[in-house]
Amino acid sequence: MRDQESNAIVVKTNNNKMKQFRIFTLACSLLASAFAAGETLWNYGDIRHYYDYDKSLPLEASTVSEETKDGVVEKTVRLRAADGEWMNATLHIPEGEGPFGLFLGQSAAAGGAQALAAARYLCADIERRLGGERKREGLSMSLGENFMLSVWSRQQMGVDYRRLMDYVFDEYNIQEDRVVMAGNSRMGRISVITAACDERIKAVIARSCCADWSKLISGPGSDPSLEHFADEPWYDQPFFRRLTAAIDPLHYGQWLEGRKVLVQSGEEDKVVPTIAVKRLADVLKGSATFRTYPGEGHKLLGNAVIEDTQSWLDENGLWQ
Repeated sequence: MRDQESNAIVVKTNNNKMKQFRIFTLACSLLASAFAAGETLWNYGDIRHYYDYDKSLPLEASTVSEETKDGVVEKTVRLRAADGEWMNATLHIPEGEGPFGLFLGQSAAAGGAQALAAARYLCADIERRLGGERKREGLSMSLGENFMLSVWSRQQMGVDYRRLMDYVFDEYNIQEDRVVMAGNSRMGRISVITAACDERIKAVIARSCCADWSKLISGPGSDPSLEHFADEPWYDQPFFRRLTAAIDPLHYGQWLEGRKVLVQSGEEDKVVPTIAVKRLADVLKGSATFRTYPGEGHKLLGNAVIEDTQSWLDENGLWQ
């Protein structure tokens, strides 16, 4: 028994060392790319390859739980992530055999799983890295704490969602023209970048999503509405700003051409000012719809926002 415990400790230690090595390697690669790119900070065509993965890796999927609520099957599955970790995913599956649309990420953006099931969407989301069972003591995804790990974790979440799509497409009858990904704030960033790296995603809903966080934290005068961040240790730090630029969705817009994108901002948002959200829509130009909502803050959960989101899906042939 003691030998088994010792072996388990060794395996866990080795896994942690491997993760630290991967993070260190990513840091070196990112910085090398940044310096090579000069004033543009990054070669974003190269950075997109950080979201690639070996598609031959088995998913090793297993069902953790499954129950039916109000005609919708709620199912939790366990999948092998591309970096070897396990991840849990929650699916909400409408009645019948399909075909279904696929709604990835935060279903609350369009009224929740029940409303989306009525529109014949299968909803699928993952347990966030550094959250739930994947939480690591003393670590978080807060952009400013353990910031190298934060950048690495966000990139890996993009790969996690791509792996989740692999599973869903293998197991269910999915309408390829109705694949939508939605996220709020940091998840909005991940939604935009994941879509830029995976053409299976046909539409994106980016809510309260800062187009270029690295610009907004570039020091006094960058944006008066962000003065409340001035006391943070990472504020106006060139190294942190350079790393953060790697996950600024503004720079990935060129790979969303032809996709449908809804960019949303609350006019009372005290975290990401509307002007910073609008810059994403400006980059996407004709392919993006930009909407603001009076009285809404950062979370955008008001009925008017949800109804507008459903109307946008309907106008673009994505609601049924």
